[in-house]
Parts: sequence; structure tokens; C-alpha cells
Amino acid sequence: MIVAHAYHGSAMESVKLFSSMTEFGFKPDHLTFSGLLTGFAHSGMVHESWKFFISMEKDWNVKPTAEHYAIIIDVLGRTGMLAEAYELVKRLPIELPVYTWETLLSCCRVHKDFELGEVVARKVSSSRPLDAGMGVLRSNIYAARGMWEDAANVRTLLARGGVKKDLACSWIELKGRVFRFVL
Repeated sequence: MIVAHAYHGSAMESVKLFSSMTEFGFKPDHLTFSGLLTGFAHSGMVHESWKFFISMEKDWNVKPTAEHYAIIIDVLGRTGMLAEAYELVKRLPIELPVYTWETLLSCCRVHKDFELGEVVARKVSSSRPLDAGMGVLRSNIYAARGMWEDAANVRTLLARGGVKKDLACSWIELKGRVFRFVL
């Protein structure tokens, strides 16, 4: 329930459930904290994120995993605290999943921190082969800076590698029939 509320942006409902859970004597685990932190990320609640992140190990003896650090970096990135997110990444004692760097890169684009975006893009590129999502994101960052040649080079790399971005799609079922919408 905590995770469900978190993913729907009801962070405070997640906190209430957490409080009820602990009052009834249930001990939170790493998934509980992942849910709480995710709710804070979706709600932009930096202070609460840190509070629960610290409480995790200190009060509940739950050691943070790479996933927990990734969520904290997401919270910082979403709220525009990109320098802080990057500094945290550099200081971490554990290797983060590539999606953490991708999240940070996306936040750099949203908040127009193209300088840090280039640093992060290089890290993503060195970690794994260019994929469609990251290639398009990197190309868009170059385009936003007016670096049209670099943007075109990334798109050319994608095309030469046969990498294509999947179309966005959604569907709905009405009266037993599925209708699919492609963007």
C-alpha cells in the first residue's frame, strides 16, 4: 500500500501508513523504504527524503542499497539540486545502476544544466552501448544548446547502429476490443 500511494504521488499517505505499520510493531524493510523514498521523489520532498533515508539505517538497521541511493539522486535531480546529486554520486561507496545516471541526465535536460549533462552523458556512454532512449536524450540536449552538428552526429550513430526509438503507445479496452494509440 505504501508503494501504491508513493507511485501515485500521495507521499503523505505513505508516511501515515508507515507510522501505522510501525505502531503495530511491524518492522519496515528495504522495500518499505524504497516506497517511501519514491513517494518523496514524485512529490519533490527533499527534506523528508533525507530524514527517512538517514532513519533507515540509524533507527531500523536497514542498510541502504544502490536502489535507495538512486532514489535519493532522483529526488535531488527532480528538484533541480543537480550539483548535489552529482556530488553524492561521486562520493558513494557503491556502484550505481546505469539507470541512475540516465535519470540524472534526464534531470539535467529538464533543468537545462547542459554542462553537467555532458559529463553525465559521457558516463552513460562509457557504461553501456548507446541505446535509443539515451541517444535521443543526448541529441535533444545538444539541440537545446544549439549544437546541431553534435545532435546530428548522435542521431547518425543511432541510425548506423540500427538503433530505433520505440514509438510511445497506450491502449484501452472497450466492450471486449483493444484500441491501441501510437504517438
